[in-house]
Amino acid sequence: MNNKDRISLPQKAIQTLSILEEKECGLDNLYLNHYRYFKWDRQRHNKKPESLLRNKCIKENNGRITGITSIICDKKCDKFKLQPLLERLNIRTEELATLWENRITPYSYKPLNKLAIGIGEASPWDSLLLMTLHPLYGVPYLPATAIKGMLRGYWEQEDGGKVEAEEIFGNTDEMGKLIFFDIFPNEFTIDFDVMTPHYGSYYSEGKEPTDDNDPNIITFPVVKNACFNIQIAWRCEKTFKNYSTKLDDNLKKALQLYGIGAKTALGYGLSE
Repeated sequence: MNNKDRISLPQKAIQTLSILEEKECGLDNLYLNHYRYFKWDRQRHNKKPESLLRNKCIKENNGRITGITSIICDKKCDKFKLQPLLERLNIRTEELATLWENRITPYSYKPLNKLAIGIGEASPWDSLLLMTLHPLYGVPYLPATAIKGMLRGYWEQEDGGKVEAEEIFGNTDEMGKLIFFDIFPNEFTIDFDVMTPHYGSYYSEGKEPTDDNDPNIITFPVVKNACFNIQIAWRCEKTFKNYSTKLDDNLKKALQLYGIGAKTALGYGLSE
């Protein structure tokens, strides 16, 4: 690592800093790379610090993207040695689900192409948008609330209506009949997509949207080549008998029609 490029850490964290620099920022935890640690160019004080995840994956020349390197974790390329962790996390989720007598058969969810999870929040470091990574394990995951919200939205809008949805998912007065779990991928690749607004001055300053406006390249991380086993359990046997078949069918249709995550209208997060 160049002397002018340093990881920003408290001055007293000398030992931690020396380890990270010695390994050239070889951090296994992507959450720390993306949210907590950043690289600072001491010779360019007017430049925002960069997320280490961006620094690892996006190559730029004078502000123009020249190449993107994927971060891969699958059975063939175990770059960060995360595969054993993913296996243990999925085994634990399976064991938690089996504590309940009534549950659906684990549903294998494979996005058609890309999955954009939680990219609405801007990074404090640069123009790179954030994504949902587990704060402890540092891997992409589907929060239980996201699965529940997607499924309930489909149930209300497409099949069953609000009254039936409240009976199953609950309301402010009554607990729901379903139990959702945070779901971790069996394998995944983190890649990057690009949004390119062409009329930035029109949106920000109200100027005419002319062709001489410089496009604004915004990169954001996406998950590719991922596979999840969605686990859902029932806390009420009577409701399980009445709606278990319908839940299996609606979960499949909801993922195909609504998808999960951001940018689903553009095809992100839709199931095969």
